[in-house]
Amino acid sequence: MGQVFSNKGDYFDRNKSYAFHILRVQHNSPAKQAGLQPYFDFILAINGQHVTPERQLHSLLRPTSQALSSVDLTVYSSKQRTVRQVHIDLASGSEPGSGQWGGQGLLGVSVRLCCSTGQPALAWRVLDVAPGSPASVAGLRPDSDFIVGGAAVVDCDAADCRTGSAPLHTHEDLFELIESHAAAQSALQLHVYCSSTEQFRLLTVRPDPNWGGDGALGCGLGYGYLHQIPDGGAASECS
Repeated sequence: MGQVFSNKGDYFDRNKSYAFHILRVQHNSPAKQAGLQPYFDFILAINGQHVTPERQLHSLLRPTSQALSSVDLTVYSSKQRTVRQVHIDLASGSEPGSGQWGGQGLLGVSVRLCCSTGQPALAWRVLDVAPGSPASVAGLRPDSDFIVGGAAVVDCDAADCRTGSAPLHTHEDLFELIESHAAAQSALQLHVYCSSTEQFRLLTVRPDPNWGGDGALGCGLGYGYLHQIPDGGAASECS
């Protein structure tokens, strides 16, 4: 998994705070094999070059015309709150975007550019779920489920970047997203992390203020220090 810096505060004080936030890691990809985690991991530097707004992921992976045999990443985990070095071995003669491992992109990750200052993971904990509510129908689980983002995908490790809906940035974003989908009577996709299984899953919920109970989802949501995601082992994705 690479070297871990015990004092992550010193790292962020000395270095640029821009990062590529990992939103998705493809199965059997080089990134998956290296232990990169969606939502929790932020790429701070690639092959010693710090991430900046002017540098797209594919440009950092293509420093010369020569093919790459490996990539060294500096990664911050918002779950474990540490900075680590990750070495990824690539297929011999791999070109950025070639996907020679069998999937899409050189690393097999989907990312977005953001500012990262070493803060804990942004998450909303599901506190209770009313029977028959939109949250219950969607399969949200009380206490162990954490909503960590919308169904946003930005594929930027290929030559052409494809942008989806924006992820959640602040405390109010989730509630505004729920309200807007309730008003439009449209389905909302959420990325959910389960702390008991340490797995991610994508859920579709239909916010409805007229479902027969409180709120448009029918579940309580906790946010802040008392509702942070507990530290644990490596997370995986599940459908």
